[in-house]
Amino acid sequence: MAHWHQVTGIGPFIVVPHVQFDSLAVCGTPSTLDHTAAFAALSEQFIELQVIHEISPQARAAYGADAAGTTLHHIAFAVDDPDGASAQLTAAGAPRTVTASGGGLSVIQHDARQFNGARIEVHQNTDFFRAFFGQVRSAATHWDGQRLMEPIGT
Repeated sequence: MAHWHQVTGIGPFIVVPHVQFDSLAVCGTPSTLDHTAAFAALSEQFIELQVIHEISPQARAAYGADAAGTTLHHIAFAVDDPDGASAQLTAAGAPRTVTASGGGLSVIQHDARQFNGARIEVHQNTDFFRAFFGQVRSAATHWDGQRLMEPIGT
């Protein structure tokens, strides 16, 4: 996070330790994923940094946890019809690899690396989603530059 702050000036990062999903499937197989996510606002967009603590062995490659070093993992957007957007991505040749829900989130991930070098996450545009990213934006707007990380959910 310090590197991202040095390079871009962004902060603070809202840190969600050990993100929990009620259900998670990778390539249709029930899986587990324990990761910490840190979010910050960058202009009108957001940055998410992840640290994967544990993931089901069969899910590592499909999720992208087998990449060495730091890499772009995904781009994400929120829509009112995620199943429709997911169907469009599948039809375009980006297979669905991950589905997850829990804690107010519903997400479908597609492997679009052949098009843009990254995966694409399609989120359901929910009240929770809008409120969470509103919190990230508000933290950036009111940040005094002191604490680079603001943990929540602990």
